[in-house]
Amino acid sequence: MAFRVLRTYHQRTSELPSVKLFPKKYRPILTKLRNSRKSLDSATEAVRDSVARIWDLLGPDEKQLLHDSRRLLEELAARLQDKDRTLVSSFHPDTRLKSDKPGKWEILIKDYAYELDSLNVAAPAHAVWEELESLLLTEFPDLAGKARYAIIAHLVAAGGLGWAEPTTIKKHLAIRSSKNKVAEF
Repeated sequence: MAFRVLRTYHQRTSELPSVKLFPKKYRPILTKLRNSRKSLDSATEAVRDSVARIWDLLGPDEKQLLHDSRRLLEELAARLQDKDRTLVSSFHPDTRLKSDKPGKWEILIKDYAYELDSLNVAAPAHAVWEELESLLLTEFPDLAGKARYAIIAHLVAAGGLGWAEPTTIKKHLAIRSSKNKVAEF
């Protein structure tokens, strides 16, 4: 079990750079989508203004044609906005800008395999500590906290992640535990 957790750590750390670079790859596409949408909005507004000036001169067929063209421009703008939001939804939340609005659906198949909430460099190690603690609590419920943190520290060091003091692990897990309790309310 501990080996699986450590292997997951290495996968996460190797995936971290691609998660950070993913939005940079697609920013030009987002810019084109947003600029095109603004152009369509301007064209729709221009059609509205034109209609107001020449409405009395048009017959029923021309009025319907103008109405349909305006509706099609609005529909195309809405579709571009949906594409924009779908693309933004595929970005990791920490890489989104304030102007990025994700769609209402979560993307299930992403171009990266990084499931942690944080892109902090220490996040994969912290996730390992949390997973190892969960495993130890499940397998050895009577194991004292001090011994549990020491075992986690030694497993992490043996797995090649470097040494972490048991007190550091304890502090992180205590903070994480208190955040989870607050989130439950």
